[in-house]
Amino acid sequence: MEYTTKRSQGGLLEGLYRVIMRRNSIYVTFIIAGAFAGERAVDYGVRKIWEHNNVGRKKLKKGTTTRFNWVGGNTKDKSEIENSKLSSEVLREAVSTICGDAKEKNRNFVETIELQIGLKNYDPQKDKRFSGSVKLPHIPRPMMKVCMLGDAQHVEQAEKIGMDYMDVEALKKLNKNKKLVKKLAKKYHAFLASEAVIKQIPCLLGPGSTRQARKFPTLVTHQESLEAKVNETKAVVKFQLKKVLCMGVAVGNCSMEEKQVFQNVQLSKMFAPEEYHGETTTHLLKIIGFPGT
Repeated sequence: MEYTTKRSQGGLLEGLYRVIMRRNSIYVTFIIAGAFAGERAVDYGVRKIWEHNNVGRKKLKKGTTTRFNWVGGNTKDKSEIENSKLSSEVLREAVSTICGDAKEKNRNFVETIELQIGLKNYDPQKDKRFSGSVKLPHIPRPMMKVCMLGDAQHVEQAEKIGMDYMDVEALKKLNKNKKLVKKLAKKYHAFLASEAVIKQIPCLLGPGSTRQARKFPTLVTHQESLEAKVNETKAVVKFQLKKVLCMGVAVGNCSMEEKQVFQNVQLSKMFAPEEYHGETTTHLLKIIGFPGT
């Protein structure tokens, strides 16, 4: 009995190992070797498995993955678009292909255009990680949800432009509940706050709540136009390099003019070479989904 039990356990583990190896082959080895070789091998293995399982896919709904369209024409265009200096002709052709494809299919919703920048010969363990934001000339995500945490004057302005808002009394009703704070943070992409309210946020929402939500409000003064500040917030895209050597940001949507998409992509692409002087790869993708997501 003892021998049979051990053999059945071994057979289960062996079967599981074969299934994993059949799907992801050598990349699993890097994860297993990470226990001995270090975290870098694990990162490489995880990244390769993700690439292997997501080749030729794009998003259908929030959180689901399907096929995506890489644009660039033929293999010659692809090699040119992967250079650190992005050719204007190749970029224009890529944007034209994406927008033309969107017009032909004529969907019931607007598709988002995303720029992905990959870094080569970069070690996040040794080299300095960088992050920053770029203000684009045209709003890439017009349906982006922004909430105003304001005083009486800003609440009145928010009502006029049809913007969601919360005053101090509404924030007090959250009662520093972490679950309610996280739920509020997930509901909106960004927050704006009056000068009088932004100082009270740690007291109203609890210590560390804004850090957990990772969406600290942007200050709005009474001298600034609230509508202009909302548009500015929607036009800003953030680049942040983590362990995976790839950054992706929404640079437009298929309802925009080709010229506007081109300008947004060109400005976004300039950010990476300023921070990182090595070789980069660039991919322009069309993702099925609302431009606010």
